Parts: sequence; C-alpha cells; structure tokens
Amino acid sequence: MRPDWKGPRKRVAERSGAMEPEGGTLQSRSTMNIALQMDESFTRGCRPKKKKENSLEAKLYLGYNIEGICKNMARIIFYSAQAINILFVIFVLFFERKESTRRFIWILLLLIFPVGGMVLYILFSGNFFTGTKRMHEVKQTAQQLTKDVRREQKATLTQSPSNIPNPVIKEFLPLITMNLMEGKSLLVSTDTAILYTRGEDFFNDLCQELESAKVSIFMEYFIFHKDNIGKRIMEILCRKAREGVDVKLIYDDLGSIATPRRFFRQLNKAGGEARPFFQIRIGLPLTLNYRNHRKLTVIDSDRAFIGGINIGDEYENKNKRFKPMWRDTVVRLTGSSVLTLQINFLSDWYSIDAWNKHTKGIEEAKKYFPGSFTDFFVRADVGGGNASGEIGGDAENPDASGRTGGGNASGEIGGDAGNPDGNKGLVSYSIQKQEVSAKEKKEHSLKFRKSFLESLAGGKAIPTQIVTAGPNEKHKANIEDTFIRMIMSARKNIFIQTPYFTPDEGFYTVLKLAAYTGIKVRIMIPSQWDKFFMKAASYEFAREMCAEGVEFFLYPGFIHSKMMTVDGKISSIGTTNIDVRSFRLLFEENAIFYDKNFTAECERIFEEDMELCRPVTKEDFDKRFILKRAWGSFCKLFSPLL
Repeated sequence: MRPDWKGPRKRVAERSGAMEPEGGTLQSRSTMNIALQMDESFTRGCRPKKKKENSLEAKLYLGYNIEGICKNMARIIFYSAQAINILFVIFVLFFERKESTRRFIWILLLLIFPVGGMVLYILFSGNFFTGTKRMHEVKQTAQQLTKDVRREQKATLTQSPSNIPNPVIKEFLPLITMNLMEGKSLLVSTDTAILYTRGEDFFNDLCQELESAKVSIFMEYFIFHKDNIGKRIMEILCRKAREGVDVKLIYDDLGSIATPRRFFRQLNKAGGEARPFFQIRIGLPLTLNYRNHRKLTVIDSDRAFIGGINIGDEYENKNKRFKPMWRDTVVRLTGSSVLTLQINFLSDWYSIDAWNKHTKGIEEAKKYFPGSFTDFFVRADVGGGNASGEIGGDAENPDASGRTGGGNASGEIGGDAGNPDGNKGLVSYSIQKQEVSAKEKKEHSLKFRKSFLESLAGGKAIPTQIVTAGPNEKHKANIEDTFIRMIMSARKNIFIQTPYFTPDEGFYTVLKLAAYTGIKVRIMIPSQWDKFFMKAASYEFAREMCAEGVEFFLYPGFIHSKMMTVDGKISSIGTTNIDVRSFRLLFEENAIFYDKNFTAECERIFEEDMELCRPVTKEDFDKRFILKRAWGSFCKLFSPLL
C-alpha cells in the first residue's frame, strides 16, 4: 500500500472539516458520519458515469480496430488482385498462342481495368471452356460410328486419285481430305438442293414440310421469336407432337432471351421437347459467350433446311421495328447429307447442359445412330441403291420407297413404324459389332470403294461435306480453315456474302494475297446494319481491303446471307459470318457443295444482288467524317472481342 494513501474516513474528514486534531479527539462524530454517508452516495452515483466512459472508450477502440481490419483486408484484396492480374498479363504475353493483335487487346484491357479485365478475359477469351463432359462423350460416340467410313473414304481418295471420276473432287481433293480427317466431315451426297433467298418463300415451304412430317421433326435455331411466324410454327410443332411425331427443338438461351420461357413450355406439355442451349438465366456461367448460332431443321430424316434464317418476322420483312430490307439464304437438302445434319443435331441435343432434368444419358442418344455407317453407303451390300449412290428409290425418283434414313415411330434411323429393322436393310441399328473374317472385311471394303466412286461420277447427286465448328472442338476453327483453303484453291474468282466483316489476321492475309495474284475477289456487305459497332469495324476493314484490290459492294438493306463461291466450282452456305466470334466462339455449321451446276446457281444469285448494290472504294470510305473514321478505327481495334 502506498504511504500517502488515505482511507475513506480520512478523505471525508478532510472535506468536511471534521478532522481530529493531532493527538486530540474527534470534534463531532455525527458530522463525520453524515459526511461519510454523503461520500458513499457520491461514490455510488459516480460509478455508472465511469462505466459509461469506459464503454464509450471501448466502442471507439473497437471501431478503430474494425476500420483498421477493413483497411488491411482491402489492401490485401487489392494487392492480391494486382498480383493475379499480373499473372494474367504474363499468361497472355508468353503463353497465349493467338494472333498478336488479339493478345495486345487483352493486355490493354487487363492493364486498364484490372478486375473487370480479368472477368472479361475469363468469359470471352475462349481459353476457359473446352466443352462439357457430355459433349465429349456424344462427340466421341458419333465419331466412332463414322470412323470406318472416314478411313475407307480417305483410302479411296488418296490411294487412287486418278480413278476419281469427278474433276471437281479431284481438283479440290486437299480440301476434302482436310475436312475428312481434321473436321471429321464425311463426303456425302445431296440428291436435291433448292435455294431460298426470300424469307417468305422459305417459311411457307418450311411450314408445309412440318405439316407433312410423319416420324420426326428436329429444329435448332439461334433465335426463336414469339411473333407471327414463331407462333405459327410453334402451333404446328405442338399439333404434330400430339399426333405422336417425335418433335425436338433447341433454341439458344441468349439469342432467344426476349422470348418467354412459357412459350417453349407449351411444346413440352404437348408431348414434344424444347430445350435451351447453355442456359444463362440461372447464373453467369463460363458458357455465357459460347452460343449456338446454328439454324437447322431436319424432317423425317430425309429432308433438311440449313442457312442463315432464324425464326422471326424480320426475316420475311414483316417486323415493324426493324426497317431495313432483310436478305438471306437457305438451302433445302435431300440425300445422305441429311443424315449428317441429323447426327450433328442429335450431338447438340444430347450435349445440352447437365442441369437440364430432361437430359438422358449417352445410351439414349445411340438409338438414333446407325450401327454401321459403312453399310449405309454400300448399296450393293444393303440393297435398295442405284449406280449413282442415291439413298433408296431410283435416279428418276429419289423420294421413292427407301427415303433417306427411313425412320420409325421412335425416330430411329432406318425402317418404318411397322418394321423397325427396315425392309431394305437401310441403316439397321445394332449396338453390337458383328465379328467378320478378314476376307469378308476386304470384300466389304472393295464394295464400299466401288460404290463410293460411283456416287462421285457426276450424276444428279451433289458431293457435299457438312462442316461444323465450336469451342468444344479439338480444333475450333474448322470452318475458317475450310474457307481459307477454298480461297487458296481459287484461280479465277471468289464471291462472298456476309453480314459482318471483321476477319482475323489469317483470313485477312489470304484474301489480300488472292487479290495480289489477280483473282477477282468480291465481297458483299450491308449498307444498313443491326449493330452500329459492327458496321463501324466492318467499314474500317473494308476500307483497308479496298486498298489491297478487293472489291466491296453495299447491299441496299441488311444482307444476312452467309454464302461463298470459288471459281464457279464449289460453294458454301451455312451460318458462319466472317468474324472472329463465328470462327472461334460460336457453334456453327456450313454445307460445302462440290458441284458446278449448284455453284453456278449461287453465282447467279450473287450477280442479281450485285445489280442492286452500290460499289464502294477506299476513297468513298475516306470521305466519311473524321469522327466516324476515328470511331471505326476504335471498333476495329476491339473487333476480336465483338
């Protein structure tokens, strides 16, 4: 105890003046007692105040600590984000294998917008998605089924090219072989091909074909609007589903985001099936930027439509909100090429998101695939064929008994509802492989090669390859490689119709070199657009290419056609635009036709469109207002991301 410490009595006595004299007695004990009671009351009254002061100090101290903790956490998060951002920059700089322009843009975004740039890079770079597990399973199943046919076709085409009777096939053999082995695209035949350039004509024939469906209807579209034509087609689909037709519809969830989900549910209630491709409404998955851009209809496994038209009134110029005149191209096919389109559709169907409760396993998908593709093409072995290799019927009546693929009530390929195994042996389905001797395999191979060469003899059938591309492919740029190889094979002319023209460095270079060698390169683009930033970027690319000798023509409206012809011998019609998104990020599909007559028809359509177009030169683009040119240069810089 400290020596100067004073007890309560002594303190009270000092304050009250009732101090006992040194060595004396207390003057007034009662006064002392009263003072002592007052001191105790005073002490009790002061204690709460002291506690409040301590509580306030504690709160201030705690708040200071929380503020310090938050600042430290923010500092840690900031420096961590910076470190991760630097790692992203290092990855793009040293490990990205894409063209330098694309890499530069990503580095610029990462440095300017550290956090936002990382999010954009993850979602839109194309490096963080290689397909779902189910996608790979279905793709491998389909490729396994066609492996024998691809091997036989390659052997037939490469081991004895001099025996190929078709001069177009012989001339473009490197392109065909590349698609066959790298793109896994069979060389099949198209018995009939009808071109549509007006949406109204296409929708009328499409609805008639849907009304006549007996077995199956498979539809796959990027956009499916709830407008007049959308309601008309949906009503037909629901009615056919109630009649027992196998109806399947794939719509892209982003492309059809303006269409209510309940509009598609009515097909499910009617007995059909409608599924969104890569749903985005349940979150923000890594698949946001990978959309299904394909436009396809397959009916009864024997006729199909493929091209650039989606389901919407604007495609027949009946949308009041979209003023420009819309011009597009679609082709109707019959023949064995339809089977390839159906396989591609089913691959997409059974690859749809794992969270879709209606999705079945890979075994469910197998029932639609033929057990032996080799038998499908060897007519002498399975019966029902002819010398030109047509599927069923005869050369004069390709739609006679034995339609392409047949079909039965369950949608299986081959046979009919009453005879699931097929009355002519066309593509009878069998999961189990039959053991055959080496001699039988050799005989079978010889029959196939003979039939295959006969199918290329240049009759009515059109040799065709269906080429697909998508982010789930081992090589994502199958269709771009096909286009580049077509351009490299050109000797006289190249005609292209595309709604957007923002090519990557490889496509730009090959077009430039073609123009340098004197080849006539003509490209048709819109004069009125649906996306202002694509217009600015496309015009800037066109301005630069005009200086290289490429001719550009502006269509009076919005030309949405995706068509290319080379030398009047081969042509391509499908869903792929000339831009980086179509080449690398979207699921696309194109039909390549190796036929002079069909390509001549495509060139005739191109020339008719040219009569409506206005040719433009570099000087015309240079006359634009300086701010428009600056905006075009800015959009061109970011064109790999558009």
